[in-house]
Amino acid sequence: MNRRQIIFVIILTAVVAVSLSTLILTTIDDVNKKIEQDCFNKLEDTSKLLASEIKRAIYADRTILTAMASIITGMDDPSNEKLCEVLNTYRFDASFLSYTALLSPDNTMLYTDCSVRDVSETLNFTEEAEAGAYVSNRMQSTLDADEMVILNAVPVVQNGRTIYMLYGVIRLSDLAEKYKTDIYDGQAHVFIVAGDNGDFLLDTWHKTLGNIADYADRKVEPGYSWDLFIDDLKVGKSGKVAMISETIDEVVYLRYDPIGVNNGSIMLLVPQSVALREHEDVSRRLFSMAAVIGAVMLLYMLGITWSLFSAYQKVRKLSNEDQTTGLQNRNSYEKFFADTHSRSFPSLSCVLWM
Repeated sequence: MNRRQIIFVIILTAVVAVSLSTLILTTIDDVNKKIEQDCFNKLEDTSKLLASEIKRAIYADRTILTAMASIITGMDDPSNEKLCEVLNTYRFDASFLSYTALLSPDNTMLYTDCSVRDVSETLNFTEEAEAGAYVSNRMQSTLDADEMVILNAVPVVQNGRTIYMLYGVIRLSDLAEKYKTDIYDGQAHVFIVAGDNGDFLLDTWHKTLGNIADYADRKVEPGYSWDLFIDDLKVGKSGKVAMISETIDEVVYLRYDPIGVNNGSIMLLVPQSVALREHEDVSRRLFSMAAVIGAVMLLYMLGITWSLFSAYQKVRKLSNEDQTTGLQNRNSYEKFFADTHSRSFPSLSCVLWM
């Protein structure tokens, strides 16, 4: 085997090794993408389910509030004590509501304990009556300035005129305690964000509620766009994004879907390590296989290289020595003589000339 053939075999072996390694790495990448997509599919299914549950709960609460408003409508000039009895009629253990309250035309609020408070700095009865039934965005509580709430408002109408505004009040601190999901062993986090202003209404991860703009500096993974994410939230579109969390310093997967109330969206987030945990055995085996095959190919290349060069040395030796005597054969001797003559003749000429 001549030198050209040896080089060809080495190059061919290297090409096969590189191709095989590329195939393995491509397979691992495809598997990881499939796992990521499976994660987003799981988040999507859960997110849409939670969004429908929230919408259903809000309208169920409104149905109860409407029934309470009907009771108040049928009362003739009720006292605060009688109104409090109505406010305490229903229990909201299975609801998101924390308590109920009743706004009067003089901008005073009646609470379930029969206490009355002037709330004119926060609410205006005339404006509330014109708004009718609605669900508010995040706002300051009329009971506690440090508490943020959501109001589920229903007008109390008598003879075509709004005489009270009834509110089902949702403490956002209570909402975080009540609303959790058990997917990924409870390690997924739920958020509700108002698309109009970006305020968080629910955050089961962080201790304080903020605004989506607070996270604008997060690094987004290739293939995703923060601007598209924000635009989707503003118009109530579904989507997904992967970004690096500064809280845990790793990639997180986030799915978002509209709730159908107040342009709000629910977001479901899970860390990459948690999402891939179910498939980590597959990834570990693929990487182990790649390592073993890489080691085998390296040993094979070293072995074939050593074998080829050994064969080349033997062939070269056979071309220069007689197989019987071990002495230089005729071709080798003539080459040696020619080389010696070419080196010594000029020197000898110099000696003779001198």
